[in-house]
Amino acid sequence: MCLTVTADSLTRAVKDPARLNVLHATRLLDTPPEEAFDRFTRLASRIMQAPVALVSLVAEDRQFFKSQYGLSGWAAAKRQTPLSHSFCQHVVESPKPLVVFDAREHPVLRTNLAIQDLNVVAYLGVPLQTPEGQTLGSLCTIDAKPRAWTNEDIASLQDLAVAVMTEIQLRLFARHFLGCYTQLRDLELQRDEFTQMLVHDLRNPLGSLIAGLDFLHAMPTLGDEEREYLAIADDSAKSLRRMVNDILDVGKAEAGRMALDRSLTEPHEFVALACRQTECLAREADIAIRQHVPVALPPINLDAEKLRRTLVNLISNAIQHTPRSGTVQVSARQRPEKNTLVLEVSDTGVGLPVDAFTQIFEKFSQVGSRKAGRVSTGLGLPFCKKAIEAHGGSISVESELGKGTLFRIEIPYGAPLAP
Repeated sequence: MCLTVTADSLTRAVKDPARLNVLHATRLLDTPPEEAFDRFTRLASRIMQAPVALVSLVAEDRQFFKSQYGLSGWAAAKRQTPLSHSFCQHVVESPKPLVVFDAREHPVLRTNLAIQDLNVVAYLGVPLQTPEGQTLGSLCTIDAKPRAWTNEDIASLQDLAVAVMTEIQLRLFARHFLGCYTQLRDLELQRDEFTQMLVHDLRNPLGSLIAGLDFLHAMPTLGDEEREYLAIADDSAKSLRRMVNDILDVGKAEAGRMALDRSLTEPHEFVALACRQTECLAREADIAIRQHVPVALPPINLDAEKLRRTLVNLISNAIQHTPRSGTVQVSARQRPEKNTLVLEVSDTGVGLPVDAFTQIFEKFSQVGSRKAGRVSTGLGLPFCKKAIEAHGGSISVESELGKGTLFRIEIPYGAPLAP
């Protein structure tokens, strides 16, 4: 094609701020060679039967070869040239294929230093253009002798240029989504910090409330109805305190700060305590809690309070999702071959769908109520997972719709303290 270009129009096109912003956003300038781009220049050279092929990105004062095939000498070593040695800058100025039979006779290009310094005679370059119309550079093939490029040559190189731009667009999308992810992560961290601060400040008034209710409950002049209402208020306040503690503990665990107060503990002791603390809930729901914990199990070095809370969460969860007259079983056994303590909480409830097995351990997740009227904060099971992992153990779930759910905990005997 014949170029009709002036120095001013060429400068405006190459130095256009919008174009340069997109070019720099790719972060491809001055980067090492990559196979993802080198395969395109190899293909271009092979298909066009041309000795040299380039992926050339045109910056404001130079052209950078993101990929080069067949180039030699100083330009190959530097992987760039000044614009005084660039044909690709003209593709940016007029974003159409630039077809040159013999640059030495070309009215615009014959003074370009690439002819004498790089032996560029025949040139075919097609634009590397974004969907928004910004031309970043050129995919080009070069020959050291005159050559008549065919329409098929142009079409083949254009198809390859589309593939090159797809690779570049993927980089741009990746940068964009990484930026969005970073922004969302920062916002989430700010939200979590605010939540932790707010929840932490709730503990003192909650403690005062519970102390006041306990004081009132001890007054001898209260009637049965008043004591019943006080018991409901006390139970609600203590449930709220448990939720506050769960939020704080999950936050500490996520920050790697869940402290463990370990002591040598008999498994049947913390299991029995957890079952006693859920007896009222089970009685109201007409659920039987059965224990199977051999007294002969060896003691284990763990945080008995956190294990008790973990079991209370699991047993309460099982009661909530089991129909009346159902059963919740809590068992413990030693697994000698792995030197672990295995704790299991199973129910005869309606079960969980398989796709919920991972989701239920995520903070604030709501799988869907399996029992009408039940509301969950989505913090109990995440706390269980964090507490068990802090002990160096694991928690898993098995379930089948209509046949119940089983949560299994494994904790190593003599597990090291969590960092």
